[in-house]
Amino acid sequence: MCIRDSNAEYMGIMKKIKEPSILVAEKQKHNPVTKDLKLQHEFVPDQLEDYLISRSISVLFLSLKYHTAYPLYIKERLASLAAKTENKVRILLCLIDSDDKDGTITTDLQLECMKYEVTVLFCWHVWEARNYLEWLSNSKKSQLG
Repeated sequence: MCIRDSNAEYMGIMKKIKEPSILVAEKQKHNPVTKDLKLQHEFVPDQLEDYLISRSISVLFLSLKYHTAYPLYIKERLASLAAKTENKVRILLCLIDSDDKDGTITTDLQLECMKYEVTVLFCWHVWEARNYLEWLSNSKKSQLG
């Protein structure tokens, strides 16, 4: 069951952990971005988003190296996210950890994200990706979320 299917369950989990906090998909447990995350967070099984910042902010994480090996993976995830979430703000957080000298890979990612109304945030270091998540979480009470 997707965590979003039950508002009571979502609110119960969010109340358990202190602000600012996020829900993290269990499959991201070994992701270096998640490892040193300073925010309060809780791992949730069967969550569509990699990081659920608030009820209106969803984040998918993608390593460019992984995308190069499995290019269809993110297309399927973006389609699922667009179909199953009512979130206003959908973000693809992309770690540039391999060469894209001519920019074709990142351009294709941007076009794919535009199709699903997803904002792309590119980062070149794990700490930068972590900072984006922390900034999004701290900003969720503003007009973002």
